[in-house]
Amino acid sequence: MTSALVVDDVFVPSSSDNVAPTIESTTIKSSSCSNVEIAAPCRQLRPRRESAKFDEREVVKKIRSVVDQPTFSGDDLAFLEQHDSLVKLVKRRRSSYSKHKERSKEFEDEPEILQQSCVRLAEAIRSSKHTIMYTGAGISTSANIPDYRGPDGVWTKLQNGQTVTVDQSLVSATPTYTHMAIEKLLQVGALKYVVSQNCDGLHIRSGVSPDNISEIHGNMFTEICSECHKRFYRIFDVTEHTGLRRHMTSRCCDVCGGKLKDTIVHFGERGDKRWPHCWESACSHVNDADVIICLGSSLKVLRSYKQLWLTDRPKKCRPKLYIVNMQWTPKDSQAVLKINGRADDVMQRVMTQLGLTVTSYESDNDALLRLAIPIASSESETFRTGIIRVPPTHAHLLAHVTPDAAMRVDPNCPFSRKIGPDDDDESTRADLSRDTAVVSTQPDMPGWFGKGRKRVLVRKNSKRKRKKVLE
Repeated sequence: MTSALVVDDVFVPSSSDNVAPTIESTTIKSSSCSNVEIAAPCRQLRPRRESAKFDEREVVKKIRSVVDQPTFSGDDLAFLEQHDSLVKLVKRRRSSYSKHKERSKEFEDEPEILQQSCVRLAEAIRSSKHTIMYTGAGISTSANIPDYRGPDGVWTKLQNGQTVTVDQSLVSATPTYTHMAIEKLLQVGALKYVVSQNCDGLHIRSGVSPDNISEIHGNMFTEICSECHKRFYRIFDVTEHTGLRRHMTSRCCDVCGGKLKDTIVHFGERGDKRWPHCWESACSHVNDADVIICLGSSLKVLRSYKQLWLTDRPKKCRPKLYIVNMQWTPKDSQAVLKINGRADDVMQRVMTQLGLTVTSYESDNDALLRLAIPIASSESETFRTGIIRVPPTHAHLLAHVTPDAAMRVDPNCPFSRKIGPDDDDESTRADLSRDTAVVSTQPDMPGWFGKGRKRVLVRKNSKRKRKKVLE
C-alpha cells in the first residue's frame, strides 16, 4: 500500500512510492512543517537531427567546385548525374547572375550612332503633339548627386555594405544643363509635362512651374500641413529629421497651426495619389501623350506604375517610347529608340537640332526663391543643413534668422563666416563639418536617400539567412 503526505495542498509521495529514475528531488518549504523533499520531473533533451537543408547546401557547394574544374573525372561525372536537378539549378542561377551583372554595366554609344539617335529624338519632339518626359536620378549626377543603381549608386553601395557619402551638401547642388533644357522645352511648348522621381528639387529651382510637374517621390524643399494641406516651399532641406514612416518636420503651419510633414516617399512606402504628388495630373497627360521620353532612369521603379504605361491599350495605340539611359532598362524592348548616353550630352545635341538656346542657371534667378516663404524666428533652430544661396534681392527670406542659425554651407551667405585655423568654436566647426552629407537611417542626418532602404536590406538579409535553402 502506498502512503503519501499532503503539505499545503501539495501531494508528496512517500519513500515507498515508485519513482522513475528520471525524477529529481526538489526541496520546498512549508509553514506547517520542516523542509520536505518532493519529486519533480526532469526534462529530457531530444537528440538533434541533421537538417536536410544543410545537406543540400553542402551538395551545392560541391557542385560549384566540380563545375569550375576544366575537366571531370569519372567520379565527378557520376556525382553530377546523381544530383542532376541541383546541377541545373546552379547553372540557372549562374546564368541569371551573369545577366544581372551585364545589365548593370554602363556604356555609351559611339559618337556617330549617338548623333544619329539624337537627331531622331529631336525630330520626334518636333513632330509630336503632346510630349511628356519621365526623369530619374541620372539627370542629376552632373550636379554631384549620386544616382541609385549605377556602379557608384546609393542602392548599389548599400547592397554591398558600403558607406555612401556626398562631396557636397545636397542643398548646394544646382540645376544641370538637362534641367535647364527641360525648362526651355516646357517654355516653348515642345514639352507638355514632366513626371520626376527625383527628390532634389532641381526641376523647380530651374524654373519649371509646379503646375507642369508631378514629383511623385516628393521634394526635399517642400513640406505640407497635415491638417489644411497648405504647401510650403523652403530654402532649406526639410527632410533632415524625417525618415521611413516618420514624416513630421517639427514645424507648424502658419495658417491653422497643424503639424508640417515632408513629401518624400521612401523606399517601401506609397505616395498620395492626389496631392501633393499630383498623380491625377500625371495620368491625365499620359492619356493625351503621343511621345514619352524617359531620361536618366533605370525604370525599375517606374515600370511598376501601370498608369504611366497605358498597358490596357493595344500596343499600336500607346505613346511612342524613347529611352535615354546608360544601363539596361526593363522597357528597352518596348522602346522605339534606346539611346545609351549621358543626359547632358544627349540634351545638348537634341537642343542644337531643335535650334533652341538653353539659358545657364543663375543663383540670383533661382525659382525656389520666388516660391519659398521667409524663415520664422522660431524655425531657426529646426534645421542644421544650411540654406540655398540667398541674394540681397531676397533678403526678406532671412529677415528673422539669427546669424548663428544662418547659412552653414554657402560662404556667400550674408550671415555666414569662414572658420580659420585659430577658431576655437568647436560647436561652429561641428556645424560646418556637416557640409558632407552621409547617408544614414539616423533621424538627424541630412538627405532623403538611403533612409528606409538600409532597413529593408537588413530585414531581407536576415530573412534570407533564416529561410534560404541554397546559397
